[in-house]
Amino acid sequence: MNEEIKILPSLFDHTNLKQDATETDIHTLCNEAIDYKFHSVCVNPCYVTSAKSYI
Repeated sequence: MNEEIKILPSLFDHTNLKQDATETDIHTLCNEAIDYKFHSVCVNPCYVTSAKSYI
């Protein structure tokens, strides 16, 4: 795979700002961010502690 394509995910945030997001959604979001090497995750403030515990 082209090296430029490999680093592409590291340039993006993985985001879930839905009002109806669940703990499971946030856990999935964090796992995807780790798996695909996204730069960061962006979640609603009420999920910051949960997201931090997954990473």
